[in-house]
Amino acid sequence: MTFMITPFPKGSPLFRVIVCMILALTACKSYPLFPPRVTDGIDEYFDFDVWRNAPNTGIGRKIELAGRVIRSDMRNGETFVIVEQLPLVDGLVYETLALKNRTGEYGIFYRATIDPRWLEAGNLLMVIGTVTQPKAVRDNGVQQPLPFLVAECLRLWRTEGKELPQSRQNASDRFASFEHTTYCAASY
Repeated sequence: MTFMITPFPKGSPLFRVIVCMILALTACKSYPLFPPRVTDGIDEYFDFDVWRNAPNTGIGRKIELAGRVIRSDMRNGETFVIVEQLPLVDGLVYETLALKNRTGEYGIFYRATIDPRWLEAGNLLMVIGTVTQPKAVRDNGVQQPLPFLVAECLRLWRTEGKELPQSRQNASDRFASFEHTTYCAASY
């Protein structure tokens, strides 16, 4: 007994159903925020509070953090960002806990320029990078050491001053309304 597979004509109802199913399944697929090779080796036990209180600890460790942009500066083709730390939940910035769990600020050094519209105050980000020496940062006329990391990749969301929708929907769906982009160092 032989079976013969025949293609469906493009106009047939069955063809349309199959195409719709493929499109629906593709739309439901979740995509990683960062390339997998970037996420390899992240220190899952990194303690931000320890780092904030002793910014010379953890130098050379690969970490993942989240936050809200406070301010940024670009000089000589490099980007510096000061960020208010926010917690990560299920691999995304979790803003609803921000008021309870805000633990401090940190700095990001990225060895390239970033379109300034992505670095407006209030925009959200996630970063994967390597802990480096603290840098002296002037805040309200006072210089103080700030923990810093060298970014390998940044995921940025343009919030345009809007808060994340507060709902029980999937965290990644809450971010869907914001324009986003990813910047990765040339080696990635």
